[in-house]
Amino acid sequence: GSEMCIRDRGNTIGVLIPSKFINPNGSFYWALYNAIVTRLKKENMFCIMENLDQEDEDRLMLPHCIEDKQVSALISLGQLSKNYAKLLNDNVKDLVLLDYYVPSLDLDAVVTNGYSGGYKLTSYLIKMGHKKIGYIGSKFATTSIFDRYMGYVKAMIEHGYEVNEKWRIDDRYKRDFITMTFPEDDMPTAFVCNLSLIHISEPTRPY
Repeated sequence: GSEMCIRDRGNTIGVLIPSKFINPNGSFYWALYNAIVTRLKKENMFCIMENLDQEDEDRLMLPHCIEDKQVSALISLGQLSKNYAKLLNDNVKDLVLLDYYVPSLDLDAVVTNGYSGGYKLTSYLIKMGHKKIGYIGSKFATTSIFDRYMGYVKAMIEHGYEVNEKWRIDDRYKRDFITMTFPEDDMPTAFVCNLSLIHISEPTRPY
């Protein structure tokens, strides 16, 4: 569905978010969306937020805000497939990807430095005395998760510690979160988590 703030297309920005990333009770993307709204208001601009279902992405169905020409530009918030990002780029004059990028497409993107973040967090755990460190995150699910994973790998290799694939725990399949499966023995003493909400669902595990 979509939420329209104003009908003046020239003064309205679309924000497209995959449905699976939406959680009003604490989603990182929900917080980002609210920050976008606040910033746009300061610039005397407004927004339409639209959720994108997995089925519509797979079928390459344009968002209503684009199809109905309701917006003059679009912010794509949260990882989309290469084909869908290309579809958006072909149908939107001004497109910005937020919190992900598509390496094979020349698109404007704003991302955090996940590589550095993963490296610093792993280095901190090593400084705290941990040597057996795992990683929670499906590394190919999003570019940001992969970048954090590579930062983790760099820190482990630099310190001469094992990067054990058994200690890398998948947390999702495509966009759906899954029940995480931990090794029954030889558990790490710490995990680097790809997002801050993971510990809520697995509170008994060491992090």
